[in-house]
Amino acid sequence: MLSKYIPQKLYNEPTLNKVYSAQETKLTEIYNNITDLINQKFISTATWNLSDYESDLGIPIVETDSYDIRRTRILAKLRGYGTITKEMIQNVAESFENGEVDIIPDYANYSFTVKLVCLLGIPPNIDDLMNAIEEIKPAHMAVIYLYSYLLINEVDGVMTINQLEATPLNKFAGGE
Repeated sequence: MLSKYIPQKLYNEPTLNKVYSAQETKLTEIYNNITDLINQKFISTATWNLSDYESDLGIPIVETDSYDIRRTRILAKLRGYGTITKEMIQNVAESFENGEVDIIPDYANYSFTVKLVCLLGIPPNIDDLMNAIEEIKPAHMAVIYLYSYLLINEVDGVMTINQLEATPLNKFAGGE
């Protein structure tokens, strides 16, 4: 890095080269620390600072969960403030990984359905999604979760044996 700013003759001189090398090492370390600090200020890139976000928002800190799962909890909590609307519930649900959903209200029966449309089977972090929606939904409304699975007409005559064997069982209704 310093070699760009110092005449090559001086940079290559043995004594000065040792000084410049030591300075380059320290400057690289400082640059990396600054970059890391900046990354911690954005939820999408934060790592060791996620616990501060979770603590500030009253979210239980589970250090063993992946950064992505922890980030989705934080984003869901932040998106869950304000007047509860169909759009807000959808926005919270879509903050989760593979979170494309349709919200289908049934006002007559005091309920709504969360239909997961982008993923086959039950998402790995469904409990987090359910907790986030439970926290923001009106207390008098029930929630129904609707999952998508492969159907016979999507498999029979469409998928080869190799494709079927490569498809995890949890993509089929009743699969483990």
